[in-house]
Amino acid sequence: MKRTLLTVILTMIAITAIALAARPAGEDSLSVSDQARNLLEQTAAAYRAVPGLQDRMSLEVKIPQQDPEIIQIDYAFGPGADSFVSFRDFAATARGDQVFVVRSAVTDKFLQVPLKGDLPTTLADVFGQSANLPAPFEMRANRGVDAYVKALGMNLLQNPKLTGHEEIVKPSGQRRHQLTITATNGTGVVLVDPETLLIDTLTLSATPPQAPPEYVIDAAMRFTPQVKKNPAGLISFDRGERHAVTSLQQLTPTAIAVGSPAPNFTLATLDGDSVPLSSLRGKVVVLDFWATWCRPCIRGLPLLQEFANWAESSGQPVAVYAVDTFERARTDEAKVAATRKFWTSQGFSMPTLLDLDSQVAERYGVRSIPMTFVIGPDGNVAAIHRGYDAKIAERLQADVAEILADQG
Repeated sequence: MKRTLLTVILTMIAITAIALAARPAGEDSLSVSDQARNLLEQTAAAYRAVPGLQDRMSLEVKIPQQDPEIIQIDYAFGPGADSFVSFRDFAATARGDQVFVVRSAVTDKFLQVPLKGDLPTTLADVFGQSANLPAPFEMRANRGVDAYVKALGMNLLQNPKLTGHEEIVKPSGQRRHQLTITATNGTGVVLVDPETLLIDTLTLSATPPQAPPEYVIDAAMRFTPQVKKNPAGLISFDRGERHAVTSLQQLTPTAIAVGSPAPNFTLATLDGDSVPLSSLRGKVVVLDFWATWCRPCIRGLPLLQEFANWAESSGQPVAVYAVDTFERARTDEAKVAATRKFWTSQGFSMPTLLDLDSQVAERYGVRSIPMTFVIGPDGNVAAIHRGYDAKIAERLQADVAEILADQG
């Protein structure tokens, strides 16, 4: 009897062992890296499953010895491959079988090219390199875990690998899945919402190649995804008064020519006053584009001040503005501080406008500085002067005399 019972027990143990061996591996039996890959696959599937999605990725970049830079990237997904991304002055829309690219500084043209599978692939073909779009684009395109990890590394992490997964509770009390990425030059952490399986935050810390170990770049990204159950109208493109071009080289501002209308703008002065160009209609307006790092500009500004003094004393309807542009500081605050310091040190009394994002320079087709535009009382460009000119004050006086004489 004892022998029979022992046989039954051993048989049951053997059957149980066989059953356990044959059962698909569960989450508890997976390695940490496998758990991380499974979760990332689920996250990618969640991005593919939503009918539509609208998101803003807020990115803060901290580089040693520089002011932090904050960048916002807006993007959206619609049915199929329809999608949209906007970054600074650039926006791209995939709609149907076409992709449309616009730049805010180019008001009369847009780039139109055929869609090549999806928006990231098409933009990589247009730009000749990866567009480095937010990782959900790769997930929506179903390119696999390795591609997702690479995209999460944002070209900052080298050879990134998923190495960890755990559940955490944020200080706010919210539960999150935490994925850890390890690279040869740094680390990354991804927090995923357990309810939606969409990305909540992404933080990266890395040392660039050839940099000393203590030189570390930190990037923190916050996502705010909104799922759209009805994505109708979410992805659209309005060409407005723009006309289509077929190459990126053509998507540049049309050069401003003498006789053409001067593009309107509103810029601030160092004193905080707002100056719309349209408010100066009826006057001769002189705009001199310059930058604090531009040696020819610095040589020419005292001559512009000489002309401004003449214009003021002449009593004629002439407005003179320097336009600070193409500054190299990373933040607007740093650009203004550098401009103010230089302007004050030179003792200039003429105002300078602040083209902090260089969009006005772009619209005027400025490719090198200094560059000076003379705008007539009718709002049209009357003269253009390029580069440093020791006789610029005399030439501008001659321009004013000719313009006002023509006005009768």
